[in-house]
Amino acid sequence: MTPVSLSSTEIESAEALLPDDFVLGHAMLRYLATHPNASTDEVSASCDIDSLLSVARKLNGCLHEQNLFISCLRSPDSDSAGTFQWGIYRTVVDTETKG
Repeated sequence: MTPVSLSSTEIESAEALLPDDFVLGHAMLRYLATHPNASTDEVSASCDIDSLLSVARKLNGCLHEQNLFISCLRSPDSDSAGTFQWGIYRTVVDTETKG
């Protein structure tokens, strides 16, 4: 899986799915939309979020309508157990019908 960047139109559409008062979710979505593979420290500092996983879980509940989700992968070049690369991913939709 490879994280994706979102166009400004895609960002607006995704943000429309979020509650207006979900400030941290809006910040995380906008940041990751233009910074795929951002480290835990980068996202946390840029968005002022202490618990990225909690915000990502809530975001995922909103973004599934657009076949998007937030996830993280362990950073391959990190010695720290808590360092991950965060990004927005597209869900692969199977359009084949099985009979």
